[in-house]
Amino acid sequence: MSELIRSVLSWPVAFLVAILIFRRQIAGALDRLRRFSGGGVQLELDEALASARASADESAGDQAIGPRASLPDGWADRAEDDPSGLILTAWSVLERRMNEAARQVDPQVRTRTAPRGVLAALREAGVVDARFVDAAWNLRLVRNTVAHAPGARPTKEQALSFARTAAQLIGELPTG
Repeated sequence: MSELIRSVLSWPVAFLVAILIFRRQIAGALDRLRRFSGGGVQLELDEALASARASADESAGDQAIGPRASLPDGWADRAEDDPSGLILTAWSVLERRMNEAARQVDPQVRTRTAPRGVLAALREAGVVDARFVDAAWNLRLVRNTVAHAPGARPTKEQALSFARTAAQLIGELPTG
């Protein structure tokens, strides 16, 4: 009889132990599922873009760009046809410029795998301020959502907001 009880209870006990061990990972996965289901992605993009925009404007002070600021050639046209592509392109350019600036202040910084390290190196060197870091991090979150979340379809306005914020941050970085 005890053998039967042990065999019946072994799977539920193992399941509970696994849940306890991996509770943080499970909670994170459930949170991502909740955020990315339904229309939550659009709201999440709007919130992250608004936060990035506010941080970038505070970082730039009087140099903050307005809603009609000029963008690099072709970016505004791309927003109409391929908003996701514009977001990915704008992030790629911003990331490349941050990496270049970080290598100037710290040649040892890992630029391929550690955006947090790049931003930290720039901040520690006084190249950027905390608001720049917040803006860049929020743009990174938007980029990751667009690149990886199923059903993430940014609007033209979201893509333009992203591109303008990225262009502003690019303009704040020192040139090589």
